[in-house]
Amino acid sequence: MNFLSGRDKELHEMAERLERAIFNHTPFYMDAEDFADLADWYAMHQQYEGAQQAIEYGLTLHPNHPAILTESAYLYFDIDEFEKAREIADKLPADIPEAKVLKARILLEDGDLGACERLLDTLEDKSDLANIVDIAYMYLDGDWPMKAWKWLQMVEEEDKNSPSYLGVLGDYYYRVSNYANAEKCYNTLLDHDPYSAPCWMGLANCYFEQNKYDKAIEACDYALISEEECAEAYTIKGHCFYALGNEEEAIKCYREARDGGGIPDSFYFTFMGMHYFFKSQWEQAYRYMEMAIAEMDEENFTHKLTLPGTYSNAAYCLFKMGKKRKSAQFFKKAHELAPNDADVYLMEGKVHLSNGKAEKGAAAWQEALRLAPEAYTWQKIASFCIDLGNMEFAKYALEQVKKMEPDFHGINEQLATLCLTMHDKEGFQKYNKLCSRPISKEDLEFIQNKLEADKEIALSETVKEILKKML
Repeated sequence: MNFLSGRDKELHEMAERLERAIFNHTPFYMDAEDFADLADWYAMHQQYEGAQQAIEYGLTLHPNHPAILTESAYLYFDIDEFEKAREIADKLPADIPEAKVLKARILLEDGDLGACERLLDTLEDKSDLANIVDIAYMYLDGDWPMKAWKWLQMVEEEDKNSPSYLGVLGDYYYRVSNYANAEKCYNTLLDHDPYSAPCWMGLANCYFEQNKYDKAIEACDYALISEEECAEAYTIKGHCFYALGNEEEAIKCYREARDGGGIPDSFYFTFMGMHYFFKSQWEQAYRYMEMAIAEMDEENFTHKLTLPGTYSNAAYCLFKMGKKRKSAQFFKKAHELAPNDADVYLMEGKVHLSNGKAEKGAAAWQEALRLAPEAYTWQKIASFCIDLGNMEFAKYALEQVKKMEPDFHGINEQLATLCLTMHDKEGFQKYNKLCSRPISKEDLEFIQNKLEADKEIALSETVKEILKKML
């Protein structure tokens, strides 16, 4: 613990006392509501074993208490054990507000929005702050933000400055991408409690979504001052450093996040695999991808999107390592997992072309374009062609991108750069004029001097010719 304050500090101390009592087999007593709050505190910090421990101990002292049972049900929601949450909801008295809100959430999980709303309409006190907060979070978790807003507007005037209301209001604004108002809510809360890790993380997420990576990192650092083991802070810092091109710092942050339970091993291994993949360090990349695949197969949920791609990337590593038969087996597995995944065909086509099998490579890319006839698919083909040294087809592919999506991000810059490397003066001038920041005469002079120093005479002469036309 560093600089915890208010109720968070109380709950941290309760947790320490409970853990000490359990370890030493000594008696321990708290009110039922305190046990419920403690379980919620553990869950909020993703310490699910601690939450379960608080619930079990609380129920031995307060058997079948609605507040503790409710927290138990929400814990099962957090760990994706919906049937157990259902069983607990059935044990609660049907007429209490906590039971109605909980059963409404179950109906929402089942996809029955109408029944959920009808049940909530039976609540006697629709302006009760605790109910509003729970219902708003229920709708936000279910991706129904405008339903949450309807309930947030029901709050009494005297409750509008309460921390719980400002917290869920900030989270609502964040969810609907109203970052300015979200930041106002989080900053108001921080004015009263400057060591609130959740509020700093709320700000960090707002900054990250606006690509304000330096400010996001700073907010994460404040969160870590408040709570050293805030795994989410390390995760967001990792994302920020990666976006800034600082992979080494990203790796350090992801390692901390993984150790703190903020990201699964599969994510960490996949990231490390791709880190070495882009460095062409095939054996190290494959080793991490193999571990990622093992984790994905063992975890209790399916990786419908990431697992086929990991098999495909691992297959490419195996090909580069000279293990062509095993590479083919991995591509086969990727196709079995995702028969309509265009990216798998793109990577497989690259392998065939690298191996001199032009017909098979072309067929794979044609299948990718059939499955995903999009600008992104052509852009990926262009990237692979550049890797393979086929600049003519790379230019053709990029021109298809521009034809399909004239404003595709960076397309003019990509075409101008490619034309420059191909000694295509007319093409360079055509696309350079369309760039958001065209390459200037000074830029070309710098490039020419660098090429001459590196003894790239042919390309240097092309740059010189382009410079003459710009004078």
